[in-house]
Amino acid sequence: MDQEGLAKQDTPSKLVDTDHKWLMFGTGKQACPGRSYAAAAAKVIMSQMISKYDMRMVDKTAKRWWSLRSTIVLRENHMVAFTCRAKN
Repeated sequence: MDQEGLAKQDTPSKLVDTDHKWLMFGTGKQACPGRSYAAAAAKVIMSQMISKYDMRMVDKTAKRWWSLRSTIVLRENHMVAFTCRAKN
């Protein structure tokens, strides 16, 4: 833990790696040049969603994704309800 009491990870996140095993942002010379910015923006958005909203699935029995070989894709008609938390 650091001075502020926050846990630090031992190794950097591999989210923006350009390894051939993780093709989220491309690989080699074709890798997305804005991948670090995109990852940072996604983390900020997710942290705001987690800290400010309660989330629940509208239909808990609905199928959430479809898959084809190694690809898993969320269904576009799967609904999540967001409720703003009360401010203290």
